[in-house]
Amino acid sequence: MVRWEKKTKKNYKEKAADLLLTSDPDLKELKDTIKNLHLYAGRFRKDKEAVNLITELQNKHGHLLIK
Repeated sequence: MVRWEKKTKKNYKEKAADLLLTSDPDLKELKDTIKNLHLYAGRFRKDKEAVNLITELQNKHGHLLIK
């Protein structure tokens, strides 16, 4: 992973934490955040924090993703 990708992943982690605090997030922003966290979480050496944020987002706002 390149240095600028680490900064991008950190930004998506922060955005995911903010989305967890909101009760009614924007659907497009939620989908983009989950997609990009999957992308930057890693393929073989998974970033455990990013994976936890993805599952928390899906558990809390999963009803919005079904539509």
